[in-house]
Amino acid sequence: MTTAQPILDAESLIRFVPAHSMSRNGTIGSGVFTLRRLPSGEDEDYVSLMRSGYQGYQPSPDSAPLKLALGYLEMKAGECRGLQCPVDYALALEPKPTKKFPAHAGLKVFHQGELVRGSYTDEGYRDLLISIRKISSYHPF
Repeated sequence: MTTAQPILDAESLIRFVPAHSMSRNGTIGSGVFTLRRLPSGEDEDYVSLMRSGYQGYQPSPDSAPLKLALGYLEMKAGECRGLQCPVDYALALEPKPTKKFPAHAGLKVFHQGELVRGSYTDEGYRDLLISIRKISSYHPF
């Protein structure tokens, strides 16, 4: 496992957009940031992101972990950290490098101090995802 520097506020963070996240009218909703239950039965506990520019990483169809990515959403780490979270919610960004993806990062959500996992449906959580989507700009491939 590789080590990584802390995520700086000025860094751009990337969330790849899989084909199934695009609506019929061509919009991307906040669901692209939703945590899911994995095929293994485990619940995701962070939203997978990539650090644009970190160690030379640049978003492209070839560098996307998802082979059916239509494009990506981009946001600044500082804007994400500065979001006004619903009551009892907090966000954390952390490096999650792997050998294959040294620029990998994670966005964790906490509710009442507990890490949110899997298919969480609380209204405050949905509002938070909408806020994250609003600070993200879409870049198609």
